Amino acid sequence: MYDGEPVGVRQGLSVLHIFEPGWQTYEPINVIVKQDGTFSSLLFQGHYNLVPIAGTGPFIVHDTDTVNVAITASLTTIDIPVVPYFITSNEQIKKEGSTLTTVFNIEKIVQTASLDKVGVFIGETMLVDDKFYIKKMEVDEAVIGNDIASPIVVPLTINDIKEQTVYIRIGVKAKESSEYLFTQVQKIEVH
Repeated sequence: MYDGEPVGVRQGLSVLHIFEPGWQTYEPINVIVKQDGTFSSLLFQGHYNLVPIAGTGPFIVHDTDTVNVAITASLTTIDIPVVPYFITSNEQIKKEGSTLTTVFNIEKIVQTASLDKVGVFIGETMLVDDKFYIKKMEVDEAVIGNDIASPIVVPLTINDIKEQTVYIRIGVKAKESSEYLFTQVQKIEVH
């Protein structure tokens, strides 16, 4: 979570481990995060240690200490605060003819971060990111320049897309991470 909102990541990203203390073997339970920033694990009632894996996401984990969790109910909710290197805002997607244009702003959250690139990813399904897409356009920092206060405009030609409906996400990547931070998925009619 950042600023009260879930952060968008690549589907299947592993950024957390869960440990159950008190057993002879102390093996982690790998937690896979969904692209909307949520995660779930099926656990028995008991006490667990949740440990963020440093350096695995497009953000800094706000608190890298172990979080002690007592599972006492059928549903337990835990928010993990993070600080993204960059975020996007004011996303607009416009279709004109055979061009899909995305316009958005970038905001630097971690002041020591360096922008690597931004990307627009189109998929056939709601599972779309930099690994699963049918079309993408990535723009690196050399093209964007130092003025990230101005809106970023990324056009994509879509006349080769056969699907009636596609799903789109915008991502921003810092040089400090191997992962994009993504917007939530948007559904677009292209034909």
